[in-house]
Amino acid sequence: MEKYMKKIYSILSLFLLVIIVTGCQEGLTDISSNNGMGYLKLDVSTVTSTVTKADAIEYDAKQLAVQILDEEGNTVKSTDDYTNWDGELIALKAGRYIIKAASYGYAETMSKPYYAGADTIDIVATETITSKFSCTLANVKVTVKFDETFKKAFTYGTVALSSAKSGINQQTFLSNSASSENVVYFPVANLTYDVTVITKNGGIYTLDSTFTNVKAREHYIFTLKTAEQGNINGGITVDTDPTETIHNFTIIVPQTASTELKTTATAVWSSFVDLKGSVPTKAAGVTIDSDNVGFEYKLESEEEWQAVTNEIEILEDDQFTIRVSELEPNTDYQFRMVYTMTEGKITSSAIKVTTDKVLSIPNLSFDGWSTRSDLWSPNAAGTDVYWDSGNEGAASASVTPTFPEENYVISGKAVRMESKLASVMGIEKFAAGNIFTGSYAETIIDWGNLANSGAKLNFGQPFDGGRPTHLNGHYKYTPGNVNCVGNTDAIKAGDPDKCSIYIALLDWTAPFVVNTPEGIFVDFTSDSVIAYGELEDEHSVNESMSSYQEFSIALKYRNLTKKPSYILIVASASKYGDYFTGSSQSVLLIDEFSLEYGEPVIDSDYIK
Repeated sequence: MEKYMKKIYSILSLFLLVIIVTGCQEGLTDISSNNGMGYLKLDVSTVTSTVTKADAIEYDAKQLAVQILDEEGNTVKSTDDYTNWDGELIALKAGRYIIKAASYGYAETMSKPYYAGADTIDIVATETITSKFSCTLANVKVTVKFDETFKKAFTYGTVALSSAKSGINQQTFLSNSASSENVVYFPVANLTYDVTVITKNGGIYTLDSTFTNVKAREHYIFTLKTAEQGNINGGITVDTDPTETIHNFTIIVPQTASTELKTTATAVWSSFVDLKGSVPTKAAGVTIDSDNVGFEYKLESEEEWQAVTNEIEILEDDQFTIRVSELEPNTDYQFRMVYTMTEGKITSSAIKVTTDKVLSIPNLSFDGWSTRSDLWSPNAAGTDVYWDSGNEGAASASVTPTFPEENYVISGKAVRMESKLASVMGIEKFAAGNIFTGSYAETIIDWGNLANSGAKLNFGQPFDGGRPTHLNGHYKYTPGNVNCVGNTDAIKAGDPDKCSIYIALLDWTAPFVVNTPEGIFVDFTSDSVIAYGELEDEHSVNESMSSYQEFSIALKYRNLTKKPSYILIVASASKYGDYFTGSSQSVLLIDEFSLEYGEPVIDSDYIK
């Protein structure tokens, strides 16, 4: 019996051992089984050497939001508080992951310290990987200090800090505030500081400067001190430690301000430059007399300065503007403001300005013609297509609305545009003679409704920054009475037809695709239009012209600082040909176009 009981115990022990071993193996399945899963352990810290005690009251540097992203950038796991994962193993499929951590509840654009860090890890099946990395300051720390000597010497002083990044509020610090040390944080972008000081004797002193190549973890310290006399001195020292780069700027401000002038260029064109002059610093008791203000200019290569004789416009707060005209294009000039006092003449620092280039475009004379796919093309043989017409679409109806004119010309050859009625499978369609900068894209035929057929046109050609002010040329128009009315009520059947010539400068990044069946045309009221001009209605005459007449279309500018990237010139024998409306008897001849550069006409509907 005893022997039998021992055997029972042996069997039970073996059975329990099997259960225990099996249980252990099952418990280790998540880690050791070959199911394609691995494990991540995080060890994230924050380097907070730049956080002051005052910041620490409001800022918990340990509270980090963490994201785990796969290789495609998809969020696999995330938490708003890293401590929720402290000590945990995070199961992940085998593969590469990016771990990102950043201050929770704080954005880079806030005026508080913002910490961030990242790590890339490879998860291997059945293995545990530890990701250990530190979050460091991701924005820029700026400290403004007012030395006690500064506070005592001046009635008032301010420092305004601005970021080049849009949407960031300017931060202003006052010398008479309770705190002598002010700390703020900015996103990584160029920084500008403006210092304004009012001296005890009423003088005003200003100073501004911009710092470029600003990097994360940098610490800019501005300390304002005073000097009995002298000009601004900026002493810069740079010290580096493992966590941040410190830039110390000591700004020495004289107690007695001198009178200083400043000149900036507000608009630069090919033939003129608009200047603005200001008086940022005035000596005590000085009042600026506008009669003594002037401006001078010279070629950079020359020594002698010339007075600008144009009229000066007087603005508020000792500011002045003037236009310097009759300059040469693509030329280096220098400009400066001058002020004449009894003690002598003072000048601003000279500024260098390069005037705009003068650009033209191919075949403005319309002498160059060729045939492409047996169709007339207003481009010289062997050149790229710069001008095009609707000939390709009209060819399906065996008509050619646009072709060269060799007999009745100003010089060489001209463009002859004849509007025609074409027939496709018994359906009449109006085809206006036209020419435009761009290219014909495709013919669209709606076989279910041929009347709804049309074309796609690529309007516009690249034009790198030129700003002409007029389109000049010659034209001769013979209009017929409208005998085809499409999808517009701008003109009625029986009315005299009108021709069209217009020009636009635009900031497009690609040609505009006109789609006539869908009614997609350029919106010339959009913000992309920098300047626009057209032949006025009274000159799109309603009676035949016996000879060529000259025209000059003024480009009306809606913005004086933006430069165009595209130019669009269009001429048509029927103004509403895009809408399949006009007269099949209308003929327009154009010749010898040119672009004129000068001073722009302002479109008062857009620039007040």
